[in-house]
Amino acid sequence: MLTDIVKFNNNVQNNNNVKFLEQYQAMNKLSEVAQKIDKPIIFVDVWATWCGPCKQEFDYKSDLNKVLHKYDIPIVYISMDRDSDSTKWKKMVYFYELEGFNLKVNPELFKELIKKFDANGTYAIPWYFLMDKNGKFLIKNAKRPSEIDQLE
Repeated sequence: MLTDIVKFNNNVQNNNNVKFLEQYQAMNKLSEVAQKIDKPIIFVDVWATWCGPCKQEFDYKSDLNKVLHKYDIPIVYISMDRDSDSTKWKKMVYFYELEGFNLKVNPELFKELIKKFDANGTYAIPWYFLMDKNGKFLIKNAKRPSEIDQLE
């Protein structure tokens, strides 16, 4: 536990597979995110630093990465955190070694995700979905990484 706290606070940033999408702060739509990735299928993990279940699912990211690699599907981690939590968010990305593409929502992308989640203005995370290269849903509610067999 103490080692984890030290690692988190030292913010070890030596993982070249952790990427932040360029100019993610200006991305207002999923279609803009998808265009940056430019793959036919993209797996999306919507999470936040304050979400316990989201962080628990990171325990299964190794299995998830194997399945996604098998099908050449990139992963995008979208954080629902506020701007005031930007430093904490980046530290957690490195702490949990979230390999793939990372971004934090701005107010417009936040609104779009809420609208697409379509639960009367609310949302529940973690939320996983598959989208195409245009940002359209292929699977709106994909299984969690902890349910890797059903997800595959």
